[in-house]
Amino acid sequence: MSDGITAEFEIVEPMIFRGLGEFDPTVRGAYSFALTMKLPSPSTVAGAVASALMVRGANAPKHNENWYAAYKEVLGNASFKGPFLVFGDDIMVEDRINGRFLTLEEVVQRCKKEYQSQESRDEHHQDITMSRTGIGLEVRRSGSKIAREGFLYTAEFVDYQKLGKAKTAIAVDVFGLDDKLPIINRASIRLGGEGRISLISVSQPARLLRELEERVWKSMNDYEGELALYVATPILIEGGQSVREYLTGWAGKLGIHFSDGKGNWLRGESGIMGAGFSILSRRRKPIYTTVEPGSIIYLEGRFDVKTIYKQLEVGEAAGIGFGTLIPVPLTR
Repeated sequence: MSDGITAEFEIVEPMIFRGLGEFDPTVRGAYSFALTMKLPSPSTVAGAVASALMVRGANAPKHNENWYAAYKEVLGNASFKGPFLVFGDDIMVEDRINGRFLTLEEVVQRCKKEYQSQESRDEHHQDITMSRTGIGLEVRRSGSKIAREGFLYTAEFVDYQKLGKAKTAIAVDVFGLDDKLPIINRASIRLGGEGRISLISVSQPARLLRELEERVWKSMNDYEGELALYVATPILIEGGQSVREYLTGWAGKLGIHFSDGKGNWLRGESGIMGAGFSILSRRRKPIYTTVEPGSIIYLEGRFDVKTIYKQLEVGEAAGIGFGTLIPVPLTR
């Protein structure tokens, strides 16, 4: 597997990345308030990359009952890692548990701190959302605007400018698409809800991989000792299994050994998440149990940290970025 590419979506306006729940812009509907996540789901970004491929001649997916298989029809055996936030010169990942973004250096500090003290929460919540209230309109007549009765709604947007004035982008590392997705420089593409526009750029090699090698692993691949796996995107778990039951089975199949540390090899939170709405099949995708971004799994043994980042998969739909894990050596 090559060192991949990075697809980067420069943000030029407030965005809306829908989370769980129905949204109907009417006060009589199921839900008149649309919430946004702070980062788009991996399926949103993978879908945008798939759209870029189809513009360049890739075949559209056929009707498919399995939503993940529809992605793979276009993306093939490509492996996505992310999304993550590019803010100026920093690469940042989500800590959904504490409601903030962390730089890679802060990820290392967090993993070591929790391993030593079992602390799992801080108070540095970042509020980067804004709300807008609107009214649905009937067809305009004679140049006038006529309100549509009952269609009052409020939508929440994520505004990255609240973090500062640096250039901001959503990015993913992608392995296995080098020969299919050419270098692109700031082409317009829709991302997220309400047809919001971003500017896609594609570059080589994969940026987060390069930053991890320089800032976290210090050009070291072979490592022996305690290792933290920082959960950077939600791990999707299907079928009613508990988080610990699923992860214990996953580790057993791969021959992975958990590190007890202070008696707890998993720190973090679980939740629920819908994978979104399938335009192809005209229905909602399944709802999954999740291990939330900001959770940490502790292992011990001998590891190739680069291979773990690029190839280790956990949970459903890992090929399009769910369950992205950042390996952090603890004893060096």
